[in-house]
Amino acid sequence: MDTVVDSSDADRAALLAGAGVPEDGAAEMAAAFDRTMADAILALYRSSARVGEWGPRWTPSRAPGW
Repeated sequence: MDTVVDSSDADRAALLAGAGVPEDGAAEMAAAFDRTMADAILALYRSSARVGEWGPRWTPSRAPGW
């Protein structure tokens, strides 16, 4: 994540666009990306190892983008 945080907005936008984010959204997301967001993403990613603990309460979201 350090590389992404230290990248320019344009480089982050290109990375996001390459992952399928529309260009307008990619530019806006890239401009908002900072250390706080990177730390939150990593914490969420690392918590996924415990998804099994959620059990039957877990249901897929119908929200677009999830």
